[in-house]
Formats: sequence, C-alpha cells, structure tokens
Amino acid sequence: MPELEAVGEAASEWLKPGGYRDPGAAARRGDHQGDFRRRQRSGPGRRFLPGRYRKAKENPELLIYKLQANGNKFSWALIPISIPFVWIMFLHRRQYRREFTAYDHLVFVTYSIAFMSLNLVAFVFLATLGVTGGIVGLIFMLIPPLHMYRQLRGAYALTRFSAAWRALLLAIFASVALAVFGTLLLLLGVLG
Repeated sequence: MPELEAVGEAASEWLKPGGYRDPGAAARRGDHQGDFRRRQRSGPGRRFLPGRYRKAKENPELLIYKLQANGNKFSWALIPISIPFVWIMFLHRRQYRREFTAYDHLVFVTYSIAFMSLNLVAFVFLATLGVTGGIVGLIFMLIPPLHMYRQLRGAYALTRFSAAWRALLLAIFASVALAVFGTLLLLLGVLG
C-alpha cells in the first residue's frame, strides 16, 4: 500500500494553501495576464529563438551562405507567392475572371521572373565589364517597368491605360512578393 500513501501525501500537499494552483482561479480573479505572462517567460521558444539569433550574429558568413543556398533552392517559391497578386489585378472585371485562368497567370509570372533573372544577369555582367554604375543602375531601374507594361499588354490584350496602371500595381506587388520571399529566406537561414 505504499502507492496509496504516496497519493495521500500528494493530495495533502494540494490541499495546503498555495499547494494547488487552480487553473480557473486566475480567471475568476480577473488576472487573465498572470498565467499567460508566466508561460511566456518560460518555454522552449524563449530559449530556441535567442540561441539561433545569437548563432547567426556570431557567424554572419554562415548566415549569408545559408541565404544564398536557400535562395537557389527555393527560388521556385516566388511563383506561388506572386500568382495571387497577378490574380488580384484582374478581379474587378468579370470578363477577365472568365477569360484568364490560374494557368495563364502562372505562365505570365514564370516568364516575368525569367526575364527579371536574365535582367539581373545582364546587370552583373555589365558591372563586371566596368560600365559605370549610374548608367547600369538607370538601365536596371527602367527596363523592368517597361517589360511589365509590354508583357501585360501583350499577354492579356490590354489597352495602353489598363496596362499602364496594372504595370504600376504589378511593380508594387512584385516588391511585396520579393519582401515576403526575402523574409522566408531569412527565417530559413536563422532557424535552419
């Protein structure tokens, strides 16, 4: 019967003042934050994230290597990140919703990302040839919006005005998609 004696001792500890914490007592007292804050100060996440951040801060070369490796591995993720933004541009007109499917947007995004990748390669190539930074930067800043305009106009048979405002919106959406992708890469680099 030693098991019953052990259970009896544990029960008597619970019955002592302060020995047993009633989980509903904090709610009845109106102290909703007490238990949450206590749980927030401890737990695996509080030790895991600062440790990973500290490792990344101590060895930034490793973090940069991880970002580059993950950027190459997960560059395909830009496509599913970007498709909803292109789809949003054509939501307001029933004609476009019926005429263009997700596959059309997939092809558009894939071609656009391929062109931007080639544009980046040309930018790096011109920079290594010694072409001055101002000219290369100006070209790099002008070509993507012009390409977006021409590609929207050709792929979706849009008018000039419709292609122009969508190209402006697409440039904003592309920046957001690139920021989401960069954030995912940073998280993978720090946590991975």
